[in-house]
Amino acid sequence: MSMAKDEMAEKAKFLCLHGMVPFTTLSRFPEGGRPEDYVRAEDVAYLRAHPEVDEGLAKRFDAEFPPGPVQCEVTSTHVAGDSAIVLLRRTHLEKGVSQDTGVPFFGTPAGWRHSAFVPEMTEIGFRAAQQNIELLRSGVTPPKKVSGPGFPYTHAAEKVQAQGLLYMMCLVTRQGTAGNCEIIKAMPYGLTEEAVAAVRASRFQPAMLDGQPVDAMLPIMYLFRPPSR
Repeated sequence: MSMAKDEMAEKAKFLCLHGMVPFTTLSRFPEGGRPEDYVRAEDVAYLRAHPEVDEGLAKRFDAEFPPGPVQCEVTSTHVAGDSAIVLLRRTHLEKGVSQDTGVPFFGTPAGWRHSAFVPEMTEIGFRAAQQNIELLRSGVTPPKKVSGPGFPYTHAAEKVQAQGLLYMMCLVTRQGTAGNCEIIKAMPYGLTEEAVAAVRASRFQPAMLDGQPVDAMLPIMYLFRPPSR
């Protein structure tokens, strides 16, 4: 486990230092670098087939993160089976501004790979734009949960000791309620359904843009593990 965490920490820092977290782009890989050694194969294939998406992600990164020297620090790594989340702090050394982000990884026969879910996130972004729903970006204060249940671990999951990553994008309305959830990476044994129900039963402080509440998509990553006995 220690070697796996070291591998993920090294790869997360590499991606961070080269401006590829949270927006993975092939154009930022150093010359001679192999994206397949760091990033999920599906993401690499999609970006190669859609260079306009790669370019758009690079522009979004430049708009949200000012250029200049950065420091990337892994604060913790959490593993559940073949899924993991690396918590990373990116600090702009000149401006003194820090941002914390979760970097999902998945185990493969060739090692751990970052999963940016580029095809899935691109499609969600397209649908959100059609409905005038904000994605989290510079200038948008993200929604914040103020009350509601946690994500339960189901009896069916406990029977098989299921573990892994659930990743979804949920609509938080300007009224502070949660609407539809777009499932990016599901979990079996009723875990996804129970998590969605918990989100819908929660209340949120809505996202804010220019001092006004707005509808926004909230990314939610959660690692399910069997409860400690």
